[in-house]
Amino acid sequence: MNKEKTGALIAALRKEKNMTQEELAAKLYVTGKAVSKWERGLSFPGVDLLESLAKTLDVTIVDLLAGEILPPEESVEKSGEISVSALRSDRRSKRFLFVFALLTAVSTLLLTAMLLFFGTEFFKFGNPFPYFAAAMRLSDDTPYVTVDAQSEHIKAIYISAEKECPALIDFLEKETGYHLSEKRYGGYIFSNPDSSHYYVVTANSFLGFWTVWRRF
Repeated sequence: MNKEKTGALIAALRKEKNMTQEELAAKLYVTGKAVSKWERGLSFPGVDLLESLAKTLDVTIVDLLAGEILPPEESVEKSGEISVSALRSDRRSKRFLFVFALLTAVSTLLLTAMLLFFGTEFFKFGNPFPYFAAAMRLSDDTPYVTVDAQSEHIKAIYISAEKECPALIDFLEKETGYHLSEKRYGGYIFSNPDSSHYYVVTANSFLGFWTVWRRF
Protein backbone atom coordinates (compact mmCIF):
# COMPACT_ATOMS: atom_id res chain seq x y z
CA MET A 1 0.00 0.00 0.00
CA ASN A 2 1.36 3.36 -1.11
CA LYS A 3 -0.10 6.53 0.41
CA GLU A 4 1.06 8.70 -2.48
CA LYS A 5 -0.50 6.46 -5.16
CA THR A 6 -3.74 6.12 -3.22
CA GLY A 7 -3.85 9.87 -2.67
CA ALA A 8 -3.31 10.60 -6.35
CA LEU A 9 -6.08 8.14 -7.28
CA ILE A 10 -8.53 9.73 -4.82
CA ALA A 11 -7.75 13.20 -6.21
CA ALA A 12 -8.21 12.05 -9.81
CA LEU A 13 -11.50 10.24 -9.13
CA ARG A 14 -12.85 13.18 -7.13
CA LYS A 15 -12.09 15.60 -9.95
CA GLU A 16 -13.71 13.25 -12.49
CA LYS A 17 -16.91 13.55 -10.45
CA ASN A 18 -16.54 17.35 -10.27
CA MET A 19 -16.44 17.28 -6.48
CA THR A 20 -14.47 19.61 -4.28
CA GLN A 21 -12.51 18.27 -1.34
CA GLU A 22 -15.13 19.74 0.98
CA GLU A 23 -17.96 18.00 -0.90
CA LEU A 24 -16.21 14.63 -0.73
CA ALA A 25 -15.47 15.23 2.94
CA ALA A 26 -19.13 15.98 3.65
CA LYS A 27 -20.20 12.67 2.11
CA LEU A 28 -17.76 10.81 4.35
CA TYR A 29 -18.40 12.94 7.45
CA VAL A 30 -14.77 14.02 7.68
CA THR A 31 -13.06 17.38 7.28
CA GLY A 32 -11.74 18.88 4.09
CA LYS A 33 -8.29 18.89 5.65
CA ALA A 34 -8.47 15.11 6.03
CA VAL A 35 -9.22 14.69 2.33
CA SER A 36 -6.42 17.11 1.47
CA LYS A 37 -3.96 15.03 3.50
CA TRP A 38 -5.08 11.83 1.75
CA GLU A 39 -4.62 13.36 -1.68
CA ARG A 40 -1.17 14.71 -0.82
CA GLY A 41 -0.07 11.32 0.49
CA LEU A 42 0.38 12.62 4.03
CA SER A 43 -2.06 10.19 5.58
CA PHE A 44 -4.20 7.20 4.64
CA PRO A 45 -7.99 6.93 4.96
CA GLY A 46 -9.06 5.00 8.03
CA VAL A 47 -10.10 1.39 7.53
CA ASP A 48 -13.64 2.30 8.62
CA LEU A 49 -13.84 4.85 5.76
CA LEU A 50 -12.57 2.69 2.90
CA GLU A 51 -15.92 1.12 2.03
CA SER A 52 -17.79 4.45 1.99
CA LEU A 53 -14.97 6.14 0.08
CA ALA A 54 -14.88 3.35 -2.53
CA LYS A 55 -18.66 3.56 -3.04
CA THR A 56 -18.56 7.34 -3.35
CA LEU A 57 -15.81 7.20 -5.97
CA ASP A 58 -17.32 4.12 -7.75
CA VAL A 59 -14.24 1.93 -7.31
CA THR A 60 -13.37 -1.09 -5.21
CA ILE A 61 -11.56 -1.07 -1.90
CA VAL A 62 -8.79 -3.05 -3.61
CA ASP A 63 -8.39 -0.25 -6.18
CA LEU A 64 -7.96 2.28 -3.38
CA LEU A 65 -5.44 0.12 -1.56
CA ALA A 66 -3.54 -0.57 -4.76
CA GLY A 67 -3.63 3.09 -5.77
CA GLU A 68 -4.87 2.28 -9.29
CA ILE A 69 -7.90 0.94 -11.16
CA LEU A 70 -7.28 -2.76 -11.66
CA PRO A 71 -8.78 -5.14 -14.23
CA PRO A 72 -11.18 -7.64 -12.62
CA GLU A 73 -8.70 -10.54 -12.78
CA GLU A 74 -5.92 -8.48 -11.22
CA SER A 75 -8.31 -7.10 -8.65
CA VAL A 76 -8.98 -10.61 -7.31
CA GLU A 77 -5.26 -11.41 -7.23
CA LYS A 78 -4.42 -8.11 -5.55
CA SER A 79 -7.19 -8.65 -3.05
CA GLY A 80 -5.51 -11.87 -1.95
CA GLU A 81 -2.12 -10.19 -1.70
CA ILE A 82 -3.51 -7.31 0.34
CA SER A 83 -5.37 -9.72 2.63
CA VAL A 84 -2.17 -11.68 3.27
CA SER A 85 -0.25 -8.44 3.83
CA ALA A 86 -2.92 -7.17 6.21
CA LEU A 87 -2.92 -10.51 8.03
CA ARG A 88 0.85 -10.40 8.47
CA SER A 89 0.64 -6.81 9.67
CA ASP A 90 -2.11 -7.78 12.09
CA ARG A 91 -0.01 -10.65 13.41
CA ARG A 92 2.98 -8.33 13.88
CA SER A 93 0.76 -5.87 15.73
CA LYS A 94 -0.61 -8.61 17.96
CA ARG A 95 2.90 -9.88 18.69
CA PHE A 96 4.02 -6.36 19.57
CA LEU A 97 1.00 -5.85 21.83
CA PHE A 98 1.60 -9.22 23.50
CA VAL A 99 5.27 -8.44 24.17
CA PHE A 100 4.39 -4.94 25.38
CA ALA A 101 1.69 -6.31 27.69
CA LEU A 102 4.07 -9.00 28.97
CA LEU A 103 6.83 -6.47 29.71
CA THR A 104 4.33 -4.17 31.39
CA ALA A 105 3.03 -7.03 33.54
CA VAL A 106 6.54 -8.15 34.50
CA SER A 107 7.57 -4.56 35.32
CA THR A 108 4.45 -4.11 37.44
CA LEU A 109 5.08 -7.37 39.30
CA LEU A 110 8.72 -6.45 39.93
CA LEU A 111 7.75 -2.99 41.15
CA THR A 112 5.07 -4.47 43.42
CA ALA A 113 7.52 -7.06 44.77
CA MET A 114 10.12 -4.36 45.45
CA LEU A 115 7.53 -2.23 47.25
CA LEU A 116 6.35 -5.17 49.37
CA PHE A 117 9.88 -6.27 50.19
CA PHE A 118 11.54 -2.90 50.78
CA GLY A 119 8.53 -0.70 51.60
CA THR A 120 9.27 3.01 51.91
CA GLU A 121 13.00 2.23 51.65
CA PHE A 122 12.38 1.88 47.89
CA PHE A 123 11.69 5.63 47.60
CA LYS A 124 14.18 6.69 50.23
CA PHE A 125 15.95 9.07 47.84
CA GLY A 126 12.97 9.98 45.67
CA ASN A 127 12.65 8.44 42.22
CA PRO A 128 14.66 5.19 42.49
CA PHE A 129 15.14 4.52 38.78
CA PRO A 130 18.09 6.93 38.20
CA TYR A 131 19.87 5.07 41.03
CA PHE A 132 19.17 1.69 39.43
CA ALA A 133 20.39 2.96 36.05
CA ALA A 134 23.60 4.29 37.62
CA ALA A 135 24.16 1.12 39.67
CA MET A 136 24.08 -0.98 36.50
CA ARG A 137 27.23 0.86 35.35
CA LEU A 138 29.26 -0.03 38.44
CA SER A 139 32.18 -2.40 37.99
CA ASP A 140 35.65 -3.11 39.37
CA ASP A 141 37.00 -0.40 37.07
CA THR A 142 34.13 2.00 37.89
CA PRO A 143 33.70 1.91 41.68
CA TYR A 144 31.32 4.89 41.76
CA VAL A 145 28.93 6.56 39.31
CA THR A 146 27.34 10.00 39.27
CA VAL A 147 23.55 10.15 39.66
CA ASP A 148 21.49 13.10 38.44
CA ALA A 149 20.80 15.31 41.46
CA GLN A 150 17.05 15.54 42.09
CA SER A 151 17.19 18.44 44.53
CA GLU A 152 18.52 21.96 44.22
CA HIS A 153 19.88 21.64 47.78
CA ILE A 154 22.19 18.77 46.80
CA LYS A 155 25.27 19.65 44.75
CA ALA A 156 26.07 16.13 43.60
CA ILE A 157 24.98 12.51 44.10
CA TYR A 158 27.06 9.38 43.62
CA ILE A 159 26.40 5.67 44.08
CA SER A 160 28.87 2.91 44.89
CA ALA A 161 28.75 -0.79 45.70
CA GLU A 162 30.96 -0.28 48.74
CA LYS A 163 30.19 1.20 52.15
CA GLU A 164 33.63 2.75 52.03
CA CYS A 165 34.75 4.10 48.68
CA PRO A 166 38.31 5.50 48.82
CA ALA A 167 38.23 6.22 45.09
CA LEU A 168 35.28 8.59 45.56
CA ILE A 169 36.94 10.32 48.52
CA ASP A 170 40.09 10.86 46.42
CA PHE A 171 37.98 12.22 43.56
CA LEU A 172 36.13 14.66 45.81
CA GLU A 173 39.37 15.96 47.32
CA LYS A 174 40.94 16.51 43.91
CA GLU A 175 37.74 17.90 42.36
CA THR A 176 36.99 20.46 45.08
CA GLY A 177 40.36 21.17 46.66
CA TYR A 178 38.85 20.37 50.06
CA HIS A 179 40.28 17.57 52.20
CA LEU A 180 38.50 15.00 54.34
CA SER A 181 38.89 16.25 57.89
CA GLU A 182 36.37 14.26 59.86
CA LYS A 183 33.96 11.36 59.64
CA ARG A 184 30.96 11.54 61.92
CA TYR A 185 27.70 9.51 62.08
CA GLY A 186 27.85 8.33 58.47
CA GLY A 187 28.80 11.79 57.25
CA TYR A 188 32.09 13.02 55.84
CA ILE A 189 33.24 16.58 56.47
CA PHE A 190 35.56 18.14 53.92
CA SER A 191 37.29 21.38 54.86
CA ASN A 192 39.66 23.86 53.31
CA PRO A 193 42.81 24.47 55.38
CA ASP A 194 43.04 28.01 54.01
CA SER A 195 39.54 29.02 55.04
CA SER A 196 36.74 28.22 57.41
CA HIS A 197 34.57 26.82 54.63
CA TYR A 198 33.55 23.18 54.53
CA TYR A 199 30.99 20.85 52.95
CA VAL A 200 29.37 17.60 54.03
CA VAL A 201 28.91 14.33 52.18
CA THR A 202 26.47 11.78 53.60
CA ALA A 203 26.71 8.04 52.93
CA ASN A 204 23.49 6.03 53.21
CA SER A 205 22.66 2.44 52.30
CA PHE A 206 20.24 1.97 49.41
CA LEU A 207 18.23 -1.28 49.54
CA GLY A 208 21.18 -2.97 51.26
CA PHE A 209 23.06 -3.35 47.97
CA TRP A 210 24.58 0.07 47.29
CA THR A 211 25.67 3.22 49.06
CA VAL A 212 24.36 6.61 48.00
CA TRP A 213 26.67 9.56 48.59
CA ARG A 214 25.12 13.04 48.65
CA ARG A 215 27.24 16.17 48.66
CA PHE A 216 25.61 19.20 50.25
